[in-house]
Amino acid sequence: MRRFMATLIVASLLMPSGATIAQDCTIAAYLDPAGTQSIGTFLPTPEDPLISIYIVMFVENSANAVAYKANFEFYNQSWFLQARWQGSSGQGLFIDEDPTWAGTNVALGECVLGFGGAPVLVEEYLFAVVGDELSEASVTLSANTNQHPASPVYVTCNSTKQSCEVGPRLLIVNPIPTRSASFGKIKSLYN
Repeated sequence: MRRFMATLIVASLLMPSGATIAQDCTIAAYLDPAGTQSIGTFLPTPEDPLISIYIVMFVENSANAVAYKANFEFYNQSWFLQARWQGSSGQGLFIDEDPTWAGTNVALGECVLGFGGAPVLVEEYLFAVVGDELSEASVTLSANTNQHPASPVYVTCNSTKQSCEVGPRLLIVNPIPTRSASFGKIKSLYN
């Protein structure tokens, strides 16, 4: 029954509708499911080559489906998508648009309330990164152009399509390298 409902929710995103109404909503990619880390570092190791990127929405409304496009840019290393989970329960459903560059539709698997600044976990992407250097990447979100020409959208639990603003760009960067020195080496600079 849950899969059937999730399919109906995604189908509601795919149906054409009139103009969307602006709503207090922001969606972006983060390094944590709470939507607080939009910049960070990652050093893959053979023991731990995995990194999760979370799509999180902040909305002052209910939500049960979201349509957006994730734009991943990987600057070095080899990043391989291992898995995707939708909604906070992980029981949601996604449908990538055809052509694939158009975007993604996600059914959250349940009606979620995002009031009071509570984050709504839309999707988790799990990547394996091959290599032993620091990995740089960025992720931005944009409109699923098959659903709305200018912005990501979501569907409320009352089946109303609403627009959503794009939040900050997620940056995975190399830290500034530092070298440690002994006190003796520092002292020798002044002799």
